[in-house]
Amino acid sequence: MAKIHPRVPEITENQRAPEEGAQPVSLTVWNKSLLFNSKGFTVYDSNGNLVFRVDNYACNPTSEMILMDATGNDLLVLKRKRFSIRRQWQGFCENNRIFRMKKSTRRWWLSGKKKTLAKISLNSSKNPEFYVEGSFSKKSCAVYNSAGGVVAEVKRKQAATTSPSACNCMLQADVFSLVVHPGYDQKMVMGFVISLDSLSKKPTFLRRL
Repeated sequence: MAKIHPRVPEITENQRAPEEGAQPVSLTVWNKSLLFNSKGFTVYDSNGNLVFRVDNYACNPTSEMILMDATGNDLLVLKRKRFSIRRQWQGFCENNRIFRMKKSTRRWWLSGKKKTLAKISLNSSKNPEFYVEGSFSKKSCAVYNSAGGVVAEVKRKQAATTSPSACNCMLQADVFSLVVHPGYDQKMVMGFVISLDSLSKKPTFLRRL
C-alpha cells in the first residue's frame, strides 16, 4: 500500500470548533474519473477548482478505493470489510482506521419511517457517532452526529443559469452537491460519500466475499 500523507491524528466528533461566522462549504461531486476508461470521483469547490479525486487505476473498486487531493497525494484509503455479515466499509490513514461505516438493514415494520442508511463509528470505537438518513441513490440524504446536528448533506445539483426566466434543471444523478457544515473535515466526509456510493450498489456474490 502506498504511504498515506499528510498524517491525520485521531479523529473525534468534535475535532475542531467551527470558526465564528463560518458557513457550510458546497462541493460539486462528479461520479467520474479524470482518467479515460476508469471509474472514480472528481470533486470541485464553488470556484471550479479541483479539490479531491478518486481514480481506480491501481486497485479493485469493489474492495478498495483511494481518496487523493488535487495533486494526486493519497489522503484516505477506503476498504470494504471482507466476510462481514453486514456490508461495511472502513477508512484508513497510515494504516490507522479512522472510521467504519456499516450499512443498516431495513426492517419491514419501519416502512414509512425515515430510513437510516448507515451508521458510522470513529477510530476504534464500536459505538456509532454518525448516522446517514435519506436516499443516496436519489442523492437526497444527510449525515447527522449523535446529537442530531447536520454534518453534511448530499443533494441533486441544479444546472447553473444566468437567465432569471430559465428553468432550474436538475443535472443527472452522477453530478451532485455535497454540503459540509462548519467544524467537520471535508476529506473525512468525502470518505463517507465514497463508502455510501459503494454500499448503495447491489452486491454480487463475489463482492460479498
